[in-house]
Parts: sequence; structure tokens; C-alpha cells
Amino acid sequence: MRKLTLNLNDDNILEKIGDSFSSPIRRKILRLVANKSYSIYEIAQELNLSMSTTSFHIKILKEAKTY
Repeated sequence: MRKLTLNLNDDNILEKIGDSFSSPIRRKILRLVANKSYSIYEIAQELNLSMSTTSFHIKILKEAKTY
């Protein structure tokens, strides 16, 4: 399981983290990759999503430093 360390003094990052957790798709992605590495293609296949949808959600997770 991966660990997430938060800096509670950085409001910008906290807002991005909140946004990243607000989507059920992004929470599914985080659960999926918690114990194993996946390519974007593999994530899309596992969750039955298009590549563009998967890439969009991964981008948000990366901006929040949760992926």
C-alpha cells in the first residue's frame, strides 16, 4: 500500500487533493494502483473506460500528487 503525506499548510495542494478524491472514478483508480503498477491502457481496460477519460483522471490525480 502506498502512503500519502500531506502538508496541511499548502491550501492549493489540499484543494487539489479534495478534488481528486471527489470523483468515484478517481477513487477506483487509486484503489486499483494501490498495490500494483498499471499503465494507463491497463487502467482503462480494468475499469472499462476510454483512454481519454482515463488520461483525464490520471492528470488530476498527478496534479494533486495522489498518483
